[in-house]
Amino acid sequence: MAEAHEPPFVTVVIPVLNEERFIVPLLESLGCLGGNRCLPWPHEVIVADGGSTDRTLDILAGISTETGIRVIDNRARIQSAGVNLAASEANPASRYLIRIDAHAIYDKGFVERVARALMETAAASVVVPLITRPHDDAKGFVWAVTVAQRSVLGNGGSAHRMESTPAKWVDHGHHAGFDLDFFRSIGGYDESFATNEDAEYDVRVAEAGGKIWFEPACTVWYSPRESASSLGRQYFRYGIGRASTLFKHRLAPKPRQMFPVAALGANAVAVLGSIFWTPLLIVPAAYLVACLVGSDRARKASGIANDGFVAVKAAAALVIMHMSWAVGFVYGSWKAHRQRML
Repeated sequence: MAEAHEPPFVTVVIPVLNEERFIVPLLESLGCLGGNRCLPWPHEVIVADGGSTDRTLDILAGISTETGIRVIDNRARIQSAGVNLAASEANPASRYLIRIDAHAIYDKGFVERVARALMETAAASVVVPLITRPHDDAKGFVWAVTVAQRSVLGNGGSAHRMESTPAKWVDHGHHAGFDLDFFRSIGGYDESFATNEDAEYDVRVAEAGGKIWFEPACTVWYSPRESASSLGRQYFRYGIGRASTLFKHRLAPKPRQMFPVAALGANAVAVLGSIFWTPLLIVPAAYLVACLVGSDRARKASGIANDGFVAVKAAAALVIMHMSWAVGFVYGSWKAHRQRML
């Protein structure tokens, strides 16, 4: 462990793709603008751009000289490849890698707190809370998604999606910091994963004898998808990623992960069966009521007003999340099984 008076060099990586709306607020939350630096000791900031076609690169070009940010071309486009690329191009003196996701805002001092957690715990990785909260200019459906993702039916009770989880050793969480040597030693992220690369990596961390520290003092405030179609595509990809992780490492799914699949199966059987016996429709009706009740509880707990029937829209968002994830999981499982049989 480095001594307190000699903090190690840190590489901060920000994978981006079309983030013109979020890149400046993101950098401001990290303290990287206005002549400030992300850390009070030696570090570098690398933005791995996955081929942005909006104004993201123009914005970065206008501020990179002032801030010292370096932009690299992530031709593979996906986040896992962007982080790996930054790890390979990091300053030779760098000891820690801090991952910053672009579609979010960060607590003040986030980078320094993650780096210190790595120093103090000697962990292979530091993970942090990921709490859904729209940006200030957000409106409409995004608030429904916020409520849905804050509900137990939306996050499955995952510890890193809760604001009250204490600091502790865990097996998974939202990725924030890595011991760079350890990251490289196990091959970094598996770039065949467009999603769920974090959970897949955490499995290999445990297999290699590494430990993962959950640091609650470093919150990531995530701004969710703003339309039903983009939410559905996101959760479809999440389902594929989870199936890929389970098949790659021959793991059994957790009960909370199988709830969407069970809901999809039960609802599909009930709807088809209702052609012959109408009372079966009580199954999807009960599911919808559960989504509505869960959404309203989450709305009240979050202090979000029910203007515009937010709880009803949140219930619809839950249905989209569950069904899209389940279809993605089934498709991903079929695809992984087929590849294994070839």
